[in-house]
Amino acid sequence: SGLIVCGECLKREGLAYSMMGNCNYSGRSKLKHVTYRCSNRANRKSCDNKEIRREYIENYVLSQLEKNIFSEQAIPILAKKLNDYQASASSSHDKEIEALKGELYKVEKNIRNIVDAVAAGSAHSSLVDRLTELEQRKADMETSIAELSLKQPHNEITEEMVRGLFKNFRKFIAEKNVFEV
Repeated sequence: SGLIVCGECLKREGLAYSMMGNCNYSGRSKLKHVTYRCSNRANRKSCDNKEIRREYIENYVLSQLEKNIFSEQAIPILAKKLNDYQASASSSHDKEIEALKGELYKVEKNIRNIVDAVAAGSAHSSLVDRLTELEQRKADMETSIAELSLKQPHNEITEEMVRGLFKNFRKFIAEKNVFEV
């Protein structure tokens, strides 16, 4: 995935070579050992960095998550960021709804004009076809507006909600219950 890079190559060459997963089986029972090695070492044999066991990396990542993300100090910040994201998504929905309402107004105006023309005595089949087309478009737009209105989030995310979600995640991290790849 390129999320882990070799620090030795970055320091020595200034290039961020990614660490690649390497799977080995050892012993009679053929136990699986997963390690990460520098792609520069694997391909060009020009890196002296040793392989790193997956367990060390997983433990480090989980401890950093617990320390930085699942901490009490991070909860107010996360709640604010989630609410900010929700507000920006809501504003984009509002803009889309306003654009659809403007378009709907134009369609309704065209429908009124056609109805007025038919009432005045010019009932051509092309006008009736156009009226049917505009009525269908109007119905589709009203449906889209209703769907977008329903999608809009109305609840503010509180710190207590975030704490409740993190309670389960903390348990998961404390047990170091990592899924097998």
